[in-house]
Amino acid sequence: MKRFFLLTMPRTGSTMMAERLDSHPDITCYLGLFDRNEFTGRHHPTTAALRSRLDDRWEDREVRQREHERFLDEVSEKTPECAAMGFKFHLSGPRHVAMWIVSTPGHKLVHLTRPNRLATWSSIEMVRQHGRNNATFGDAGERPTIAFDVESFEAHVKSRDIADNRCRALVRANDGLEISYAEARGGEGMQRVYRFLDVGCSLGGSPNVRKVNAENILDRFSNPDAVIAWIEREGRTEWLLPEI
Repeated sequence: MKRFFLLTMPRTGSTMMAERLDSHPDITCYLGLFDRNEFTGRHHPTTAALRSRLDDRWEDREVRQREHERFLDEVSEKTPECAAMGFKFHLSGPRHVAMWIVSTPGHKLVHLTRPNRLATWSSIEMVRQHGRNNATFGDAGERPTIAFDVESFEAHVKSRDIADNRCRALVRANDGLEISYAEARGGEGMQRVYRFLDVGCSLGGSPNVRKVNAENILDRFSNPDAVIAWIEREGRTEWLLPEI
């Protein structure tokens, strides 16, 4: 069974990507095993089933982080037979675990990026201000808005650029694969990932995640004129386009 790791930053579509991978008949993909909420949550059946099979000691996040190699060995033992097993890992997670992941021979690394910083920042702010998370089942309902804050947004752009560039270098050095959010939403992009993992190029199923934030980025803001002014000044008009 091959191990793969979906390396990403928060609000990049990683839950959608994990769902799409897990829908493939030859792949088992868990959510964030080192993430407190995703490991203990019940909204992802595959991750919830794994947790029920593991020893109770792994309920402690600090133990999982401290004994990460032993933890992942048990995860492999408790995973039903499949061609490839993996999980998503946020690059903002424990650094020593991240370095072990990228430096261990045989690990297959998939780097999910979302170059549209306006999309990621607005998604983060939706969660922070309104608790709007795309890992939501049922109707999207009414969509709230947020105010565009230049200082906060520019800090986000800088930090994400640094994180993406660092991860990109590590993944390339280890013959990994990079895929964008827009590519991951389409069949051809997912087939690239399936080929990389050496599984059949089935499209799998659709992710059991409903997008709750508006596809039109400007509809997310209470002050869209401020967004447009920044976008035009910085020459980033592509960030206003749908991510498809």
